Amino acid sequence: MLTKIFLNLANKLPKKNHPFNLDKNWILDLNYSVHEYETASNLEKLFSAWFDFGQFSNKTVLDIGCGWGGKWVYFAEKYNCKIIWIDTEINFINQAKDIAKEKNVDNLCDFRLWNALNLDIIDNSIDFIVLNDVIEHIPNTKIMFDEIYRVLKVGWKVFYNFAPYYEVFWHHLWDTLPIP
Repeated sequence: MLTKIFLNLANKLPKKNHPFNLDKNWILDLNYSVHEYETASNLEKLFSAWFDFGQFSNKTVLDIGCGWGGKWVYFAEKYNCKIIWIDTEINFINQAKDIAKEKNVDNLCDFRLWNALNLDIIDNSIDFIVLNDVIEHIPNTKIMFDEIYRVLKVGWKVFYNFAPYYEVFWHHLWDTLPIP
């Protein structure tokens, strides 16, 4: 019942445009991996006060929940880091492969259709692990973190960010459902 009320209300409110499409009047002609690639430097600037992205240079990075992959194509290109990309969605993996090939960094990329609860990776073999807007999608974060710490080299880092749980303005439907 509550869902119907929200959907009816949402249909009466103006829709918000997706951020990479603000000037295109709802014509979705930009693939999201391209958007991620083109805006990755903004992510780097945003977190640079807390994290030196130069640490990625010539290292092995595991990107859990890689999504469309554009961010990590940017970092592979800039820092010459090897990326192991995992996601549970084949469409995300395929789009990530396409942009990696287009930007000539596919030789640095290893794409795997996996989930984060059972990583087929050698213990202590990864320099950095990144979870960018993915933790909220993991059904059992304890198992995932056990796996992360198993494969992470001693003394290296995990970089993660996510929208706060239960935060009314941080749902993933902001461009579809115009109410918080």
